[in-house]
Amino acid sequence: MEVHVSESATVASGLQLLVTLERLGLPLLQRTRGDGFAEVVVLEAGDDHLTVGRAVDCDVVIDDDPGVSRTHLELVRLGDGWVVEDRGLSRNGTWVDDARLDGRRRLGDGARVRIGHTVLSYRAGAVRPVDATVTATGESAPAITAAQRAVLVAFVRPVLSGAASPAGNAEIAAALVISPETVKSHLKDLYERFGLDAVAPAAKRAELAARAVRLGVVGRADL
Repeated sequence: MEVHVSESATVASGLQLLVTLERLGLPLLQRTRGDGFAEVVVLEAGDDHLTVGRAVDCDVVIDDDPGVSRTHLELVRLGDGWVVEDRGLSRNGTWVDDARLDGRRRLGDGARVRIGHTVLSYRAGAVRPVDATVTATGESAPAITAAQRAVLVAFVRPVLSGAASPAGNAEIAAALVISPETVKSHLKDLYERFGLDAVAPAAKRAELAARAVRLGVVGRADL
């Protein structure tokens, strides 16, 4: 889970942040804080259970709304989606799409979760794996997630533009508005998926870029 905040308290800045993060293809929760800044929570592949509330030990902290209980609700991964649960933890209840929540409910894309005066908008993301393809040489491209492909495109783009080496982790993180640690985790998975375990560490980055282009996972259309 990663929390991102817009650069300014304007609608345009909030929309820009949301559009940028939607490119990751991951589920998102978005709200407008009391100070007008947009806040977007990215629900990552390793997240399975999150608490939402006013208490500082909650995973998603909403401390600017007195109508939110200390631990108000829980978010639980179910398959490739998320469900919201309020098992009597909250003082004022939880509403999903204008219906009071009783127990649990699976969140659909665009669902609005209201707690106190705060509305959390849910975006399901493109979490389905990208289909594997087979090249003319018979080589099969591995199936990767939309988030992994976003990292891979940012990684390879400098090479497609004529650079000698792919983008660094910090450069990718800045372009996608994610942490360098998240970039590193995705690249580690990509090395495994592209069968680079036996390649020397110093050569892995260049070989990953070369294979991604050769197998057609990333191409000129991504420039």
